[in-house]
Amino acid sequence: MRIEDLFEKRERAIYLLVEHLRDSRSSLSLKEISQRLQLSRTTLSRYIESFDEEARQSKLGLSLTIKEEEVSHQRTDTLLHTEWLAYLCQFSTKYQILLYLFEKEEFAIQALAQHLLISEASLNRQLAALNHLLQDFQMSIRNGRLKGSELQIRYFYYQLFLQTKTLSSLKNETTFRQIATYLPLFERFFDTTFNSRQALQLSLWLGISQRRMRAQDVDFQELVQLMKPYMEQKWYQKLRAFSLTLYQYQPSTVREGEVMSLFAFLVSQAILAPQQIERMLAFGGPIREATTWCYQTIRTEVGHPLPIHETILYYLNQLLGRVYFFKGSLDLPLIQETSYFLGNARSLLSTVLERFYQPHVAGLVFQREEEVACLAELFRYLSQVQPVVVRIGFLTYQSPILAEPMLRQLQREFERTYAVVIESYVASSDYDLLIADEPVSMETPLYSFHKRLYASDFLALKEKIAHLEEQKQKCAHRILETSSFSMERR
Repeated sequence: MRIEDLFEKRERAIYLLVEHLRDSRSSLSLKEISQRLQLSRTTLSRYIESFDEEARQSKLGLSLTIKEEEVSHQRTDTLLHTEWLAYLCQFSTKYQILLYLFEKEEFAIQALAQHLLISEASLNRQLAALNHLLQDFQMSIRNGRLKGSELQIRYFYYQLFLQTKTLSSLKNETTFRQIATYLPLFERFFDTTFNSRQALQLSLWLGISQRRMRAQDVDFQELVQLMKPYMEQKWYQKLRAFSLTLYQYQPSTVREGEVMSLFAFLVSQAILAPQQIERMLAFGGPIREATTWCYQTIRTEVGHPLPIHETILYYLNQLLGRVYFFKGSLDLPLIQETSYFLGNARSLLSTVLERFYQPHVAGLVFQREEEVACLAELFRYLSQVQPVVVRIGFLTYQSPILAEPMLRQLQREFERTYAVVIESYVASSDYDLLIADEPVSMETPLYSFHKRLYASDFLALKEKIAHLEEQKQKCAHRILETSSFSMERR
């Protein structure tokens, strides 16, 4: 399901037209674009003219023009994509139904038809079409109510509002207005500062959750199954103690589901800093097991040395968290060179589901094409971008009984945090740094130690490695000419 599936015929055509124009360096032929959209030229011209007149009156900041059978567009530099989508959604009956359900929780056909100023027959057709779309999220509208997993319902509205609301617009909405006071509490609890995107994401989730708390017969049953491996974790217990102070006036029967819902959101939506996610991963669970296995598999299959790189590890972990907890998407990424990478990604995620997720949650079905596309993007990144690696040689003439534990200690200390590879010195290899306990006559930067590594040595090496990594990042030629990723289907 994509966001434009909710639009009416005219708005859907206009949206797709603008997408084509944005992707073109010049105007497009009216005949060509009408064929792409499977509309007659007369119908498309009428859509463009009526839309352009309304957009000008609304001062939207986007205009469409037909001149000599060529279609062009202009947009102001300040028009946000969310404002553009929100403008189109105001004409959507399906969107208005979803908003009504969000605010009122239930409806009667006659009352909703009067509210939308349409006939009951038209409303029933819209509901049937909407139910078909909601299948992607394993949700449905039955007897005037939204049915499905409570986590899925919240995630659907989160995705919907993430594309149609801005952080500034939330200040004018009763449902989200008071949520702004919660953000500093979360920042203090997680010892972080949210950027504007993260603030929007968290505000939406907290506002949606607070609104849904009032709903009757909320279904957390599926979420309880998903959360069984995490319930006893110290990280979860700390989050539970914190979040219960926010929901202290809610019925106790709902509280645990609220904490679980917040946990699922925080560990999968790129809200928390990598350090916080690393603390959560330290307690284990299927997401950690899947992340570790996927990363080791990718490191084995990729055509160049891949260190434990925090950026890649964090991206992969958040992606696998979404696969575990959520279903459906309104924003499927579009990537180039899809056939090869999508096959690899789908194979890897299918193995994750079978080996790591299904043993914990029986019947869990994989249908997240968004995550397949996102993982394919990671493969494409690795095929094009050589991660910067600081190569360090360890040289000592002491007995292996003494030397090997020191080498392992260095690897545990730095390879988990930095993009480094530390190995026993080999004369034929090139290194960015040598760690040695004997004088060495070579141009390679040297850090010397005496007999054993002290705490001060590790502090000094930490600073030196960070400096080397920064230098290499600045001067690295990172784009590779050919793809070197060759994962076989599993």
